[in-house]
Amino acid sequence: DFRPTLDKKPKIMFGPGTGVAPFISYIRDKDKSHSVKDMLFFGSRHEKADFLFGEELLAWDSLKNCTLITAFSRDQPEKVYVQHKLREADTALKTWEIIQNKGNIYICGDGWSMATDVQKALENLVFTFSKGSTSREEAKALIASRTHLDVWVT
Repeated sequence: DFRPTLDKKPKIMFGPGTGVAPFISYIRDKDKSHSVKDMLFFGSRHEKADFLFGEELLAWDSLKNCTLITAFSRDQPEKVYVQHKLREADTALKTWEIIQNKGNIYICGDGWSMATDVQKALENLVFTFSKGSTSREEAKALIASRTHLDVWVT
């Protein structure tokens, strides 16, 4: 089941481009006092032209019950995608904390490369932060058990 639910489990959501659409409903349904800390990774080519639901996402981020991470791939010389943001220290730590708190992972969008790249980045994060207590195979199994996909290939 892909639909994020309003339960006590934190969520890590990846919705680049139009992949953000299912998360907008969740954002609108989530009560402002809902204490679960979620993360939403949004990406597109250009912030000024493609930041779908930008004002709403920024307002949600300002409520402090969700962390918004953005990646605008064409706004700098090197392309930066949502999976690259997982390598940033603060983002990696917050992501690890959600995974440790039995958080679920939702990925919506490009199934050609983005979804696979995000899953691999999450597996690497688990392997690194576990400091040797989790094998690569166990990290892959953990991420697979928590991940809900709604992806397409064009």
